[in-house]
Amino acid sequence: MARIKQFKLLLLTTMTITMMIMIVNGQRRSSSCNMKRFDLCLTNFYYDQHGIPINEWQLKKSCQTTRTMYNCLADYGERCMSLALRETFMLVLDSVTRQVSCSSKTRDILFYVLAVSFQERIPVFCCNTRSVFECSRRKTRQLCGESTAEFAQDRNNPFRPLFEGMCSYYQLSSKQCRNRMLPHGWKTNEDPKSPISRMINSFF
Repeated sequence: MARIKQFKLLLLTTMTITMMIMIVNGQRRSSSCNMKRFDLCLTNFYYDQHGIPINEWQLKKSCQTTRTMYNCLADYGERCMSLALRETFMLVLDSVTRQVSCSSKTRDILFYVLAVSFQERIPVFCCNTRSVFECSRRKTRQLCGESTAEFAQDRNNPFRPLFEGMCSYYQLSSKQCRNRMLPHGWKTNEDPKSPISRMINSFF
């Protein structure tokens, strides 16, 4: 049951974050870019013939459905979002379309990025997000095969270079990331009643 809840939560998070970003940025959308179109991308993933995957066998069966959803959402992002908005959206999408266990620390990473100094936020974000991506790649290869893992990390994807362009300097094995990873057992001191805490906690 916990895995079902996590999986539903990550999918809901994608849609919710995207809606919030669009509202904040005052994005003007044509009739082909309304949220009904976005919702349709998720429908088959929610209700494919296996239901929501709750174990590795079902996740493997859903690999093709996941790929179809990824293509649908990526197309939506390319048609309906600005460059900066697409970058944010695709970073969220990348984490959702992978095995959920890789994203178990996402909540703490978000708080950690906010807790460090302004100058450190991009390095900390890049290093910790890359660790999630690497975990996801391993899981995708294990469960769905090498071709799907390559698809998930395809550098010909128009969105993937956006992350690499910002974060290529920060590799997990480099000294730049050595002291910037989320410390084991780290807990946020953010006021739980603050707007940012309530927003993040509502997702995770």
